[in-house]
Amino acid sequence: MRFVVMLSSRDEKPRGGGTDYDPLAIENVPASMVVKERIFDDYALILNKFPAFRGHALLASLDPIDQAARLTKWDLDALHRCATAAKALGFYNSHDVAGSSQVHRHFQLVPVDSIAAVVGRRNFFFPGIFDQVHELPREFWRWSSKTPFFPVVRRLPALHGVAHGLVQLPRRATFDIDFARDGGFADALLRSYVALATDLGILGDVQEAPHNILLSEAWILVVKRAKATARGVAVNGLAFAAILLARDADVFDALVRDRRPLSVLRDVSAAPPPP
Repeated sequence: MRFVVMLSSRDEKPRGGGTDYDPLAIENVPASMVVKERIFDDYALILNKFPAFRGHALLASLDPIDQAARLTKWDLDALHRCATAAKALGFYNSHDVAGSSQVHRHFQLVPVDSIAAVVGRRNFFFPGIFDQVHELPREFWRWSSKTPFFPVVRRLPALHGVAHGLVQLPRRATFDIDFARDGGFADALLRSYVALATDLGILGDVQEAPHNILLSEAWILVVKRAKATARGVAVNGLAFAAILLARDADVFDALVRDRRPLSVLRDVSAAPPPP
């Protein structure tokens, strides 16, 4: 698995507004950064002030929900709808241990074409994740309206040694036909997430243990986290798509010199579940 190392544009200096200031509350977001003030009833779509890629956006809750609070099927459904419509990779950092920098509930979206423009379709990102997903066995992918959707947890060789699981998702467009008596697509997303959370042992009574989610139109990936940083690198969800963001030039240079950046992901991940 090859990695992209990028220098982050994020400015870590505290912003004005006091300790209670919420930069993701819609009333505090500059109008020029708002893509859609209300989407799917409960969220706002805004541009990321510190974009890693062109078109990097945030899907933020309109209500002041804590980032680490338990996800709902509507959270997952809204993220999947946005990722599908924008042809983007969605991701979620559940906690500061998982790379979150804000306590307000938010998800992130990066257009796949923007990633490809930087790293190339034959380099780094796509061979690391997308191609391996496409190579996963699909024998179980035979269903009818008489068979409930059953999430199957898979592992990716590219993330060997990282506590992770992936579920391939059915097609949203035909879900109501393929699973006429099995709830809606949002239920399938939640069922997939719960299957992954159970497999990785992150389910809690009120909220889940720190983790990252990567969500595309066709699959959902969950990684269980143990630490926020390794070797001076702050790791968020994008790192598990083989994109490491260095926060300063020294860290950037160290990552470029490192021939085994996968060890950074292993260091911040919890121990993988048994085979």
